[in-house]
Amino acid sequence: MSSSLLLERDGQLPSGARYSKTILLSPDYSCSDEILSIVSLLSVDTVLFNPPAKREEVLAARKKFSSSEGDHITLLNIYRAFKKVSGNKEWCRENFVNSRNMGLVKDVQAQTPRYLP
Repeated sequence: MSSSLLLERDGQLPSGARYSKTILLSPDYSCSDEILSIVSLLSVDTVLFNPPAKREEVLAARKKFSSSEGDHITLLNIYRAFKKVSGNKEWCRENFVNSRNMGLVKDVQAQTPRYLP
């Protein structure tokens, strides 16, 4: 994609300029779905909660989704699991996931694909 087209479309993306180049270039690397999910996760308030009194439980829950590739992939793993259980609120409680903010992630993600080439 040419840089002029990137600049022209930059201001049209709901996530703003911060991630727009990544989104617009993602089809070139066959990772649009993953990038849209990660950018959406980063565009809302935290989707995780950490009650101090349950520190050990939180760590055990997060370990199921942890990736050696980094925090973005860990968040992607959590989002995929959330979608797999159709946003089940009990699953969210058990895994210390903020279901309301995960719903916002889905909203942000739903807005973005129409901007992809």
